[in-house]
Amino acid sequence: MDSYNANVLDVAAWIVQKAKQDEEAGDLMTHLKLQKLLYYAQAWIMVFTGKSLFEDEFEAWTHGPVSRRLWTALTGAGRAPIEEVPDGDADSITDTEITEVLDDVWLIYGSKSAKFLEKLSHAEQPWLIARGDLPLEAPCQVVIEKENMRNFYEQLNRTAQQAN
Repeated sequence: MDSYNANVLDVAAWIVQKAKQDEEAGDLMTHLKLQKLLYYAQAWIMVFTGKSLFEDEFEAWTHGPVSRRLWTALTGAGRAPIEEVPDGDADSITDTEITEVLDDVWLIYGSKSAKFLEKLSHAEQPWLIARGDLPLEAPCQVVIEKENMRNFYEQLNRTAQQAN
């Protein structure tokens, strides 16, 4: 699959910056919430453009999809609000195809709580397929396949369009 080759930390920084600008954002931006928003950004950009946003993969961790690179960058953040992403440059995300999808992802998911997004990702096929038969509390580093993400969210999009 073609990729925009964006830097995952730059996209995460863009999301954090967007959250700071949005007074209606809901709860604070935590590491957990940022991971899920980044996952949904990757999923939906593949649906709407046919390209992945970045090359980094997501792993099917206990609390939902995780970008290991972002996790490493934010190690030690715990549940504290994320004010910035180390080595992330939000201003480098300038492609309008990307920012339009990121804006849509923010509009749909940005006001949701981290726990809501965690539960949502747990109910969706890409994470479930990667986890297989593992119990919820079991550690897992299996990659969530981009093709599974794209197929699932394309079907979700088609279903939503047919309902309208």
